[in-house]
Amino acid sequence: MINKLTFSDAFSTSFRLAINQFFSVLGSYILWLLTIWIPYINIGTTIGLVRLQIKLGRKESISATDIFDPENRAVMGNMFLLWSFMTTGIVIGFIFFVIPGLVLFYAWILSSMLLLDKKLSPIDSITKSYELTYGYKWTIFFTIFAISLLFFAIQILFGMIPFFLFEFFDLEMEALLFYYGTFGILFSFLSNILLPSIQMVWIAAAYGYIYSVLSDRKKQKK
Repeated sequence: MINKLTFSDAFSTSFRLAINQFFSVLGSYILWLLTIWIPYINIGTTIGLVRLQIKLGRKESISATDIFDPENRAVMGNMFLLWSFMTTGIVIGFIFFVIPGLVLFYAWILSSMLLLDKKLSPIDSITKSYELTYGYKWTIFFTIFAISLLFFAIQILFGMIPFFLFEFFDLEMEALLFYYGTFGILFSFLSNILLPSIQMVWIAAAYGYIYSVLSDRKKQKK
């Protein structure tokens, strides 16, 4: 069992976790978007996405419809209190020249999962998250940043391909217009739908993996 969180493990392992259950997780997000307009139900599905991260990090089987589990809505009150405390603290931190707000954001990043998984109170969840992330905030930050940067770079590359071909092969404008007309839909799908979907699932897996490692690490030390 890995008992220390490292950037390389978080980056690579979370990618494998995301790929293994990509369609189930993506299905959950699609169902969440389709039902976000339904009052009360949307609360449970939003909390369900947090529970999904826990399962994803622990390699548990996921069904897209898990976000509709009534158990998610049962913790609505405590979750709202938790998010209120976190939002207030982070906003105050940003008022003090941004950096404290960023530190608190990553210090409390596991709070929602702790509330669901360990059934802690809102205050205890925040306190425990601060304890678990101590010494690992940079690792968490760089993991999420690297994933986001990778997809940003890929999208930039997709956007540059037509212009590279135009300059390298000295194509006429008509050829470039033909290229866009023929492959524009494909590139639009890859750049605006497929890549953001993979990024979203990968980041969810990253948060789940980070939670799994850090929470187990504390168990082993006791």
